[in-house]
Amino acid sequence: MQTFEEKLVTYLPLLHKHHKDSETTLCVRFIEPLLINLLGYECEIKYEEHPEGSNEETDLFLNDHQGNYLIVEVKKAEKPLTDVHIRKLSAYLNNNTQKYKWGILTNGYRWILINNEITASSYLERKIFDIDISNKRLGENNRRDLELFSYNALFKNDGITNYYRLIQQFKNIQYNGNGKSWTQYRTAVKKLVQFMIETEGRFIDLKDIRKYEVLKYFRWLALAESNSAKSKNNNIQKIKPKTVEAQYRFLSTFYKKVYPQTNHPLTQVSLSELLQEISDVLQKDDENKEVIIDQNVIAMVYKGLASKNQLIMVRNKLIFSLCLMGLDRSEIAKLLNKALHEDNKLTLSNGRRIELPSGIANRINHYKELRKKNKIKSQWLISKSKGEPLTEQYISGLINDIAKQISPNLTLEKIQQYMLKQYIYRTKDVISLIYLTGLSFHRIQNILTEDDIILLSKKKDLYKNHPFQNFLLSDQEE
Repeated sequence: MQTFEEKLVTYLPLLHKHHKDSETTLCVRFIEPLLINLLGYECEIKYEEHPEGSNEETDLFLNDHQGNYLIVEVKKAEKPLTDVHIRKLSAYLNNNTQKYKWGILTNGYRWILINNEITASSYLERKIFDIDISNKRLGENNRRDLELFSYNALFKNDGITNYYRLIQQFKNIQYNGNGKSWTQYRTAVKKLVQFMIETEGRFIDLKDIRKYEVLKYFRWLALAESNSAKSKNNNIQKIKPKTVEAQYRFLSTFYKKVYPQTNHPLTQVSLSELLQEISDVLQKDDENKEVIIDQNVIAMVYKGLASKNQLIMVRNKLIFSLCLMGLDRSEIAKLLNKALHEDNKLTLSNGRRIELPSGIANRINHYKELRKKNKIKSQWLISKSKGEPLTEQYISGLINDIAKQISPNLTLEKIQQYMLKQYIYRTKDVISLIYLTGLSFHRIQNILTEDDIILLSKKKDLYKNHPFQNFLLSDQEE
């Protein structure tokens, strides 16, 4: 039986055939058949309709006569979609007398789903999905997510796509579209959403789930193959207590932001109670033993990146060197080919320049020479074998594959955290660390424990250089 994505791909030849057609012809020949046959909209579809209370004509207006409506704005396949088009669709959804919940903007290739119930400062923040069906992945979205545009996903049993509405609402409140740690929060909430879809098959407002469902979710998380590690003694899937703690913390933040006036489900079960309740699926201390990171461990990872292919070896060791320096994976992936200057300064994606140690500058130049010798052209400073850009996942996988051969619990993230903490301990210079890495004060603070902060503060005279030391140290009243 074909998967949804396999069925979707079969529509691409038809789309290519109508690539240069008018919007109306594209609607008739491609958009409407896909809406009906793949996405399940077996309802009334009107062309160039005036929705109630609107003077504007929408390209397609879908009405199931059960109180569910969908507005679809269509552009020519060869015409790129822009923010102006999204604003126009948003205007259709917000007409004079009737506010419509769901809207789709598409040119056949790219599909954008808008939800009008999301609280946002801009119409762009109501965008839930942005998919290119000719590419497997576009940003955070996979083309198989088009299934969440379907009639069943939007309207049946209150619509499971509403879970993703909540995720977008959280993003607007917490990050306003930004934030390096957003991926961790999004992943945590998406796992809860996946659990709800698998176990309930319908939308239930996440504030309404009960204590037993919270416990059931964390058991599901522990036993899910993609989120766990196998016990060395048997095939039972187990989860690290730290993973549970992180998920609990991320979900608590989600609930506090999206439902500020409500006693959310995690108030019904404390973290300690949760760990006790699912103790049978938690890794024990001997299974969760952490490796001690030191110069020898770093050298072993560096040595493990060796390859018979000199170009690959130099590139891999260069990537690891930049990670050791403290650059974020996303920053490494976005470095442009002309980022290194003659003065050994490196221009980052935000235009900021940092000074490189001569060793890393020499490695970059050596890598560029080898790439030129192998006739590999790329706009990126560091690329894959055919010049394609790196991704954060690619960088993590490259280092983690070697790290786990040294210790099952060793990761690139832990190596970088070790580097950051040691830099602070050795230099007491947080400003230089921010300059080198681009990290925020908040992110650096999260790396340090309360004990670290107390220990660091004891190693210096706290008030020696205080701007108001005369007032603070004086014991005389004027």
